[in-house]
Amino acid sequence: MTTKFLEKLSNNLNDLFTNGNEYNVLIEVGKAPNNQVFKAHSIILSSRCPYFKDKLIYDNGNMKKIKVDISVSVRVFDLIIKYIYTGIIALNKVTASVLFDLLISSNTFGLDELVDHIQSLLIYNNALWIQNNFYRICQFIIGNDNFKTLQQFCVNVIAQNPKIIFDHDEFITLPENILIFILNLDNLQIDEGTIWDSIIRWGIAQNPSLLLDPKKWSDNDFLTMKSTLKNCLPLIRYFHISGEDIFEKVSPYQQILDPDLWANIMLKFMPSGEIISSSSSNIFPLSSPTTPTTPNYDDTKEIDIATLKRYAKDCLKLKRYDEALSNLNKIVFTEPTNPIALYDRGVVYLMMNRFIKALKDFTKAIELKPDYALAFMNRGETYRMMKKYREAINDFTKSLEINPNNSWVLARRGEIYSKMGNFDDAIIDFTNSIEFDPNNAFALRCRGLIYHKLKRYDDALDDLTKSLEINPDDPIALKNRSDIYCIMKRYDDSFADLNTLEIEPNDTFTLKNRGLTYMNMGKFNEALADLNKTLEIDPTDTVALYDRGVTYLSMCQYGNAITDFTRLLEINPDNISALTNRAEAYRMLQKYNEALDDVSKSLELEGNNAWAFNRRATIYYMMGKDNEALEDLNKALELDPNDVTALNHRGETFRMMERYDNALTDLSKSLKLDPNNTFTLRSRGKIYNELKRYKEAIADLTKSLEIDPNDEWTLYDRAESFFMLKKYNESLADLTKSLKVNPNNASSLGLRSVIYVKMNKIDEALTDLTQSLKINQFDISALKNKSEIYFNMKKYDESLVDLTKLLEIEPNNAWALSRRGTIYHISCKYKNSIKDLTKSLEVDPNNAWTLSARGESYRMLGKYNRGLADLNKALEIKPNMASALGSRGAIYYMMKDDDKALEDLNKSLELDPKNEFALKIRKKLVADKRKSKLVRNLSQIVKCDFTTGVIAIGVLFAIAVGYGYFAVGVVIMGVIGAFILVDFVENCCWSRCVILVPALKLRNGIAELSLQENFAA
Repeated sequence: MTTKFLEKLSNNLNDLFTNGNEYNVLIEVGKAPNNQVFKAHSIILSSRCPYFKDKLIYDNGNMKKIKVDISVSVRVFDLIIKYIYTGIIALNKVTASVLFDLLISSNTFGLDELVDHIQSLLIYNNALWIQNNFYRICQFIIGNDNFKTLQQFCVNVIAQNPKIIFDHDEFITLPENILIFILNLDNLQIDEGTIWDSIIRWGIAQNPSLLLDPKKWSDNDFLTMKSTLKNCLPLIRYFHISGEDIFEKVSPYQQILDPDLWANIMLKFMPSGEIISSSSSNIFPLSSPTTPTTPNYDDTKEIDIATLKRYAKDCLKLKRYDEALSNLNKIVFTEPTNPIALYDRGVVYLMMNRFIKALKDFTKAIELKPDYALAFMNRGETYRMMKKYREAINDFTKSLEINPNNSWVLARRGEIYSKMGNFDDAIIDFTNSIEFDPNNAFALRCRGLIYHKLKRYDDALDDLTKSLEINPDDPIALKNRSDIYCIMKRYDDSFADLNTLEIEPNDTFTLKNRGLTYMNMGKFNEALADLNKTLEIDPTDTVALYDRGVTYLSMCQYGNAITDFTRLLEINPDNISALTNRAEAYRMLQKYNEALDDVSKSLELEGNNAWAFNRRATIYYMMGKDNEALEDLNKALELDPNDVTALNHRGETFRMMERYDNALTDLSKSLKLDPNNTFTLRSRGKIYNELKRYKEAIADLTKSLEIDPNDEWTLYDRAESFFMLKKYNESLADLTKSLKVNPNNASSLGLRSVIYVKMNKIDEALTDLTQSLKINQFDISALKNKSEIYFNMKKYDESLVDLTKLLEIEPNNAWALSRRGTIYHISCKYKNSIKDLTKSLEVDPNNAWTLSARGESYRMLGKYNRGLADLNKALEIKPNMASALGSRGAIYYMMKDDDKALEDLNKSLELDPKNEFALKIRKKLVADKRKSKLVRNLSQIVKCDFTTGVIAIGVLFAIAVGYGYFAVGVVIMGVIGAFILVDFVENCCWSRCVILVPALKLRNGIAELSLQENFAA
């Protein structure tokens, strides 16, 4: 097995080129001041590029300098040299003009692979640019076999529209070799007389001394012209030029033609002359059919009018229109007022698609014979071919006034009515046509197509089936019947029709139709295969581009869809369907501005397009522009009040605007029109959810799930309704099913985790939240819920990790800041706590819980006034907040305001009798009050009788020691002794300065120590 590591090799060579290490070639490109020198390596240049291989001659390893002697810009050469080194070329941001310059330069450098690639890019991505620069492109690529792909593309364009060359302002500057190449094309769709005019114009331009009027030319002037055109004249199809053009256009220049050739031309077009086949190799011989009924044009006897008519009729049957025309020209020349001859010649012109001349002959025939029904019929057909439908209808109607029973005319008029959208009159005409000719397959097929458009599928199926009984191989009837079978979900019958279609290798029509049918059936890969093949044959086929774009759109390949719609719009900028579908692709990629531009342009082209208003409203909705969306939806519903899609979208828009009554009105109306629309049922169910009408929500969502049991979001919505009704088991069942449909539905995982918490299934909840965060590590809700679970489990470190991640995503999330601040408080990190809580309050300044928590942190730091301020504000917001009352009571206790402390603590315990913190503080406060009373009593005794006081202290000490609490006794003696000593000394002036200060310190220190011990507990 062979393994290729080309990517790394390419990267290494790119580094070598970029760094320029060990280079031995300097390449100068461009002219000063826009020139640039590139460093390169001879071994790579000579092995990769024929141009440089020829240029590189080694001089004992010396540095080689190369001046690029071809016209190439620095930008183009930069692309080429990087391609030479890496085999990679980035052309996504290169303009078509630069791309073409790159093509020409790549050819000069001998980079065949690049030449082939760029030709394809130009054709597929830049068809409009090619059209606008066609003349310039032809000058470079015509006759150059290295550009076969692009050359063939241009040849097809020239053949179909030769005027793009012959009518160009710079035609006279065309090189002779390119002109000869074009004249050699067999399928140019242009009048030969026009070609003659162009050749003469080109010849005169090559000789500026020649006058425009040939009547003023000398013999030398004619010889000069003949010499100039010597390679062009043999390529003119003289016998394809009309007699009128021969005499008006060619005869003034007869001196530049070979005398024998001119004699043959004159004999051919003289009314009484003979049809002579020239043996000269300078003219193209007329094609000869193999059938033995072909007239012999080598007969030299005079041909009468009757014979000419017969010959013309035979040639017309054999589709030898040029020869038929030649004979009819002679007849008309001889009998200019013969309406039948004019009519017959008009028919030939019509078959040759020379519509103007056909109209002229039919009109003259009608002037000569006003009741000529066939002339009216074929003039109507000519107008139809020219898409002049009003004129065609007028002529068909006049023909039917003369001959009302002409089934063919009725069918053709019906076809035009159908194209104009007048289906009622079209059906009448087709029905009458079928009455006169029950086997008119065309009329049956066309009426079937109308029924198809009107969604009368049974009637359409009947007509198309009858049409196919008469003409089994009609691809249009087969395609449409296949479509109808598909709509009716008769897929086997649909495939049977598709398989009946025999597709030739280059039959783009049938390929497109089958691709479209596959697309409508949801067989997107098969559709792509047919449409890709169509576009390989004709890269500018707008129908195939559109259908493939829609296929990509259906496959969610939005970038490919945009590419196809963009190519189509380069060819036809006003294609409304392409604009609206490209807008949809942009919308799905969330490129709302681009989508908005496309839909708005489509509405400029067609202001009453309800679908476009609907689509633009959706875009506005996604951009959060609800009022603009509402305005467009109102317009859509003015155009079609029963537009279910518009009603649904307007209902959804009202929902987002919290205008629930309006939303319910629209959605309820939509459901009357389409009771089984799952989107509408789900939307109304969501509104009922938001209105807390959960039972009604469940009813709508259940009906939707009966239609589509595996809709993950409808399952989620119903689970939400069950959850709100505390039907956790039902909610859990829906969420579990939703996650079977899509295991990566983070919303379902999140809600299920909440239910697991409610059911005390903590491990399952954490599993769901962990999975949700694997799907989306930035899921705020999952991080919040997971951190909260850990918090309630008192796993503060794990909770802190999730909260920190959440705050990296949303630094100003007030809840997360408050919760993390609380954890810091619990962890005795009071400064960190205050920092987070302060930031949280900057976002949400009236959050009572956060204020209370910060007040508590300030208390622990001994900042009682700040703590008191926060707790006061918290209690203004929530007066019955038990925890805040307890904390404020503790601060009052620390500030020795026992009455206020006791009031807050009592109220806190009324609200929350199990508040352990408030209970402890109140118990301590009561104990301190008793101790304080004892001390005051002893002090009073001492003041009255110092000896009695000392005895009392001794008694207390003895009691404590007697019960085994020696340490307690010491503390009692110390505390009471200090108080007594202070009181005693205060009454003794002589000892105040010596004893009072240390005694006061001792008393206050003991009191402070006692309080700290209490709060630590």
